[in-house]
Amino acid sequence: MKRSFTVIDLFCGAGGFSDGFIKAGFKVIKGYDNWERARETISYNHPGVSTEGRDIIKLSKLPDKEFHKVFPDSDIIIGSPPCVAFSNSNRSGHADKTKGVRLLEAFFRVVARKKYKRCSILKYWILENVPNSKKYINREYSMSDLGLDLKKNPLKVIGENSDIYNALVFHVPQRRSRFFCGDFPLPIRPKNNIEPISLAELSVGYIQEQLSKHVLSDPNWPSMGDYVNKEITDNSYTSFISDWEYQEAKRQKQDKGYMGKMSLPERTDLPSRTVLAHQWDYSRREAIIYNGHEQGTFRAPTIRELATIMSFSLDYRFCGSSIAIKAKLIGNAVPPKMAYGFALAILKEQGLRAKYLGKRSKIDHNGSNGYEFINLNGNLFQPKPEYNRTFTSPFTYHIPYLKIKQFRVELTNKRKGLKDGIILFSPMIQYSSGKKARVLKLNINNSLFDKIRIPITDRWRISRIVRKINSHYQLQKNYCLTLSHRQINGDIGPIELLESVKRILNEESYNRPNRYIEYQSSDGMDFKIPYKIIAGYKILKMIIKALK
Repeated sequence: MKRSFTVIDLFCGAGGFSDGFIKAGFKVIKGYDNWERARETISYNHPGVSTEGRDIIKLSKLPDKEFHKVFPDSDIIIGSPPCVAFSNSNRSGHADKTKGVRLLEAFFRVVARKKYKRCSILKYWILENVPNSKKYINREYSMSDLGLDLKKNPLKVIGENSDIYNALVFHVPQRRSRFFCGDFPLPIRPKNNIEPISLAELSVGYIQEQLSKHVLSDPNWPSMGDYVNKEITDNSYTSFISDWEYQEAKRQKQDKGYMGKMSLPERTDLPSRTVLAHQWDYSRREAIIYNGHEQGTFRAPTIRELATIMSFSLDYRFCGSSIAIKAKLIGNAVPPKMAYGFALAILKEQGLRAKYLGKRSKIDHNGSNGYEFINLNGNLFQPKPEYNRTFTSPFTYHIPYLKIKQFRVELTNKRKGLKDGIILFSPMIQYSSGKKARVLKLNINNSLFDKIRIPITDRWRISRIVRKINSHYQLQKNYCLTLSHRQINGDIGPIELLESVKRILNEESYNRPNRYIEYQSSDGMDFKIPYKIIAGYKILKMIIKALK
């Protein structure tokens, strides 16, 4: 090997993709990313990597001379265009894909121009993105597709080894699926007889216990030697999760429409779920939440825990002054151990032996002057305060933990005039999801309601709720208050209303699991609606109809 194989990293982020290749002995010569904190992070950990923060779409269309000056020749191009447009967690997968597609095409345009350049040295290229992006990537792109005036064969994008890969098979302690496409050999996976790393082995408590014995080795990169306490940053601090965030997370994780239940708190005997860029928003379904150090409390994972879950080495540091910035850097990254598997495959195909894998030595940050790094160790981060919502805030949720045969009862204020400040709540029966989804709105005078008997005691409870709320306006006003305010004053917002209906439905008189009521919708569909669902809808309808 007369020279090191060179790599350029488009949309490099915090450098996870590059880090895996560097650990395999490759030389990353350039990284591109618009986010300054991301460029600082990769340069802070790998001072030899030059970074540039410019628009890849514009750069990919530069005239030839300037283009090849901006993008140096390299043996390999890797990259991970921003995936937020394609992620299923973004507006349930219905976000506008236009910008995401343009970024993908910009990446392919750069590859095509470097590949078809005279005397090109480009041998491999790899693009990483979320699995859903696969639907928006063509098998090949003609030069005209990419806006290039080149008389060349189409760029084959979906190669024989293009596929969705799970990070877990590369022994990343995380179940993270990502789509890889391009021109590269089948990535090398570690031996399967190694047990996956569990969250317990990455926890603050375990790290601190091992540090007290002065024998902490990196769970992901054991050959990098042992660490002492002062070398471990962003770990010895506490970030508590407030009650309102926990309650919202609980609804999202364990009672979210037709989605499956998630563990709360996390099961530490297993590898992690996917770490996402918005991990710092602990009220979201995807947030990772641990038991706190005291009973009945909950905490967020530390930045070091998140980084280790992503397979960054213990000495990899993330620039920025807040948990949110550092968590975003980590969540957007390619796991280094995953990238390492792709890098090893290239070495193997080139006939290079283990001696070329590079020494996995610790990162030397001494040459990283001029970059901001703030260690979070020693800080106590208070729970996030909850703020009042704006009066036109939308609401849609169902009677909690009541889903029977794909039916649920929902309450929403989004049907009429919300943007204009006209508040009107309405209940509905929701059936299934996706293409099979149906909204069933029954009139209270419908004969179906005659088959549902509401006992006098429950009618009295219903009237109490109505008197307490009084109007649609008041129900919305209460919704806009914080959880703690409603708890202190006993106010009933939409969530508390649905919980009250659920408590009524817990009475034995509504528990008729084998009884269904037949109903035909306006589009001619026949349904057998469970008795308890109709009862819940009737009770909610009675309350809403009685409001001013």
